[in-house]
Amino acid sequence: MKRNLILIFCCSLGLTACSKKIESSGSIELTNGKGEKVEVTYQIPPQDVEPIAKKYSYDQFLNLVEEVSSKSKIACNHMATYSPKELSVIQSGDTSTFMMTFYAKNSYGVEDSEILFYDVINGQFDTSE
Repeated sequence: MKRNLILIFCCSLGLTACSKKIESSGSIELTNGKGEKVEVTYQIPPQDVEPIAKKYSYDQFLNLVEEVSSKSKIACNHMATYSPKELSVIQSGDTSTFMMTFYAKNSYGVEDSEILFYDVINGQFDTSE
């Protein structure tokens, strides 16, 4: 009996983990410039959710978002002040465009918001800039 309960519990955990999918809005946990985890909301237009979900698994989507966040942090003059706030993703043909909105301080210590755009073509970041 105990073994059956363990088996049922393990199967339910497996099904829950597999049910994660890309939705039109939600939140993702990212790391800020101080190494702390923060919740960041994301938005995908309803017409783009299906093409993006067909193109990427949920884990691939998370990996791309983490890489976008890392690239945004590196773009800051003072990486320790990096604070991601919001992500938007749109799909156009083979290109997924990730728009990361974040706050960071400049050399004078003034905090300002910034939006950086990253194009992902067939799963690879566009480096032709």
